Amino acid sequence: MTEALSGSAPGACGSPGDALAVLTIDLEAVADNWRQLAARASPSECAAAVKADAYGLGAGEVVPALARSGCRTFFTAHVSEGRLTRVALQNAGYDGRIFVLNGFHPEAAPMADYLDFALAPVIGSMEELVAWERALAPLHAQEPVRCALHVDTGMNRLGFPIEEARLLPQQRLVSARVDLVMSHLMSAELPGDTVNARQIARFKHARERSLRQFSASLANSSGIFLPQHPVLDLVRPGYALYGG
Repeated sequence: MTEALSGSAPGACGSPGDALAVLTIDLEAVADNWRQLAARASPSECAAAVKADAYGLGAGEVVPALARSGCRTFFTAHVSEGRLTRVALQNAGYDGRIFVLNGFHPEAAPMADYLDFALAPVIGSMEELVAWERALAPLHAQEPVRCALHVDTGMNRLGFPIEEARLLPQQRLVSARVDLVMSHLMSAELPGDTVNARQIARFKHARERSLRQFSASLANSSGIFLPQHPVLDLVRPGYALYGG
């Protein structure tokens, strides 16, 4: 795949003939990166983060290439990215799970988007969980809609505090159609950083009660290579897929 990058010179119209540089993207190299990460994480599932237009490489082309290699779970940041990912999969003849990392915000994206494109929000607060439960209430049990639960183990970005997550009744989570429990490593690119061991221990602690029955994900790209090997049920590389 070749993409022309237009410059900002006066009079530049942005067409390939006016481009100041040309970026050649090797989709097979991206797919091979995924296969290597999947082999390292095996027997756990290897997903793919395709947010920000597949890190700028073009989700419309990258997503089908990853699907052809066997990837069946994808992570986007926004609902709009989730829609594009679903269309890319369908156009290529593939199915799969798509999680939206930025959570469930019905005032920003209607429930219809999650239903029509089979998107699973990553729920990161009690406010989001209540809104999600309210949106689920009128749906039939057969609707194939799911969500993930994000637990904060130290990154202080998004997520339920550990003790709050541990006290969520298991039946409530089942009714909310939780399909995955996840957290995010903050220093995985530094194998010797003691915060990695602390986060792994905190996530284990969070899952010791009502979260135990759900699939779990902790490792990002660098997490796959940590000596503790915290791959659990699913890893979700992003940066490493694209040459990082």
